[in-house]
Amino acid sequence: MTNEEETIIEETTRFTIANYISQAFFMVRGFFIARLLGPALYGYWSIIKSFLITGFFLNMGMTNGMLREVPFYRGQDDVDQVYLLQQSTLTWNVLLSLIVALAAICLTTFTDLTTTYVLEMRLAGVAYVLNVIHLFVTSKQRSENNIRLLSNYTIAYSILNTIFGLAFLFFYQISGILLGMLITNLLLLAYLVKTKNLSLRFKLDFKVIKRLIKIGFPILIIGMAIMLMNHIDKLIVFMMLGGTMTGYYGIATFISSIVNSIPLSVSSVIMPKMMYTYGKTQNRREIEKYYLKPIVILTGFIPIILGIIYINIPLPIIYLLPMYEPAIDVLRILTLGVYFSSIIGVPANIIVALRKQSILMWLILSTLVSGAILDVGIISMGFGLRGVAVCTVLAFFMAAIITNAYALFILRKNLHEMLLMGLKIFGPFVYLFMGLKLVQVSTPVDHLVFNALIQSLLFLVLCVPLVIHVNRNSGVITMFVAMHFRKK
Repeated sequence: MTNEEETIIEETTRFTIANYISQAFFMVRGFFIARLLGPALYGYWSIIKSFLITGFFLNMGMTNGMLREVPFYRGQDDVDQVYLLQQSTLTWNVLLSLIVALAAICLTTFTDLTTTYVLEMRLAGVAYVLNVIHLFVTSKQRSENNIRLLSNYTIAYSILNTIFGLAFLFFYQISGILLGMLITNLLLLAYLVKTKNLSLRFKLDFKVIKRLIKIGFPILIIGMAIMLMNHIDKLIVFMMLGGTMTGYYGIATFISSIVNSIPLSVSSVIMPKMMYTYGKTQNRREIEKYYLKPIVILTGFIPIILGIIYINIPLPIIYLLPMYEPAIDVLRILTLGVYFSSIIGVPANIIVALRKQSILMWLILSTLVSGAILDVGIISMGFGLRGVAVCTVLAFFMAAIITNAYALFILRKNLHEMLLMGLKIFGPFVYLFMGLKLVQVSTPVDHLVFNALIQSLLFLVLCVPLVIHVNRNSGVITMFVAMHFRKK
């Protein structure tokens, strides 16, 4: 067991826990906001949230390019280039966000576009700039592989945002939420500047901007396409089947976000380490380890999580959200599909590292369009929500095949090696599917809770060979146990 492998396990665990803590606080915050604002105001707040989220895409991929290039030049010990990349990205992002903020303020000052929420629009403009800086900060920490700081920052941001947002919400409604966001950002930015983890010295190099956009724009489009694959089916369902069916379908997004936090953490930890190694060695063989082991680990443990969710998903629906009971079968189909969405990020890292992101962009966009056309056709033929769910799973299945096959191809693997790796990647899904079918026919208990409990226990027993397979091919469990006893 190498020190680097120990570090990867420790940092991935740390960042995953931080993400789950952050999600928990934002869930609490979202519940109270929805309850206290009411449907009308909450609808307007949803529009403001959508406006703030666009800050992630504003930079035209420059931040994505920075995420690739900074660890690469850190591997080459080029401190000046790292500083230039980071400060040019920050300056570019702030400049564009200021233009958007000024536009929002001008709309409320010189036009009659909105007369009811003038203050909220102006606060949203200021929040937009600070939110763009917040997004840069998290990307900077990732590019520097500062996972400890990133994890602490993620938790602190969610806690402070929840506390200040809810405190001011009681008095100022939407303006209060925005004030809470402003205070949170300003406090954390002040701390980062004071501890010298952030420099606000603006610097703009147009050659750097052009280079980073060229690198990062395809990466940005890939991320947007994958995000759209998670949402375009709901839009099609809404347009063709109506709002009620969309409500049934939309709850699956929550399940997807829970499970995908794990591969997101893996990707966030591995990408900067991989680019650092590649910058240091210039040898593609040296970065294979950042794909082969992580993908085996993900495909070994993700099925266990999905299986437990699949078995138990009727319980919260029937007892807490009975109006969503007709969607249980659809949710189970989409839950299985999360397996494929969770194994796209790791091979995509390899493709980006070896500068093949433009080709991957077109491949993923083709998959997105094909999936959307298939969704429309399936609904037109009368297969309903289940048909759409199956099409969504197929779209992610194709995206998973494309990204993994292309990653193996550019790593110069021969056909036999590719087929063997394909078996390791997709075999656990077959095992998951067969295992779930087996436990379902083996437990004819009428009581819903007892039935779910017995099925869960049987499924966990069936997963023992899968755990042994993962450990044999990666050694991750042995490493984790060794780290635990060593700390004791």
